[in-house]
Amino acid sequence: MCDSHPAHQGGITGFVRVEPPLYLFASLATIIVLHLFLPGAKIISAPWNLLGVVLLAVGMVLNLMADKSFKERETSVKPLEESACLVTTGVFRLSRHPMYLGFVLILIGAAILTGSLTPFLVVVVFLVVMDTVFIRFEEKKARANFRRRLVGLQGRSEAMDLSVPRR
Repeated sequence: MCDSHPAHQGGITGFVRVEPPLYLFASLATIIVLHLFLPGAKIISAPWNLLGVVLLAVGMVLNLMADKSFKERETSVKPLEESACLVTTGVFRLSRHPMYLGFVLILIGAAILTGSLTPFLVVVVFLVVMDTVFIRFEEKKARANFRRRLVGLQGRSEAMDLSVPRR
């Protein structure tokens, strides 16, 4: 389902436009560098490290499905742009942020493939950065633009929501 935002206005200005995929690629590069130069303990050995491929694939599919949902509803996939509607079907029934979930699965998969301990630190840092830079901002924007629709969705996908709990 896609509820239109009644006051849809262009994009948000005043932000440096560094999109989440750049953070993902930088994190993947950091995982490789840490594995090569500061691997720490070897915690996952072959052939078990190949399970990382499964998580990589699931993360990529999740991202492609979420991207397709945005395009089908003609709304922006970019977090700093105004959304034309609130997408609540498909992978968005599992998580309010399936693209970030997909990114995290990709990073966990890459860390498992390396088998080294230190690449897992990148996953934690990535999650905290995505939450503070994007997810909180997107949640605030969604509450402002789609308040009535979000009230009906409360609790439905919170189990898979990537937001770090606030106290």
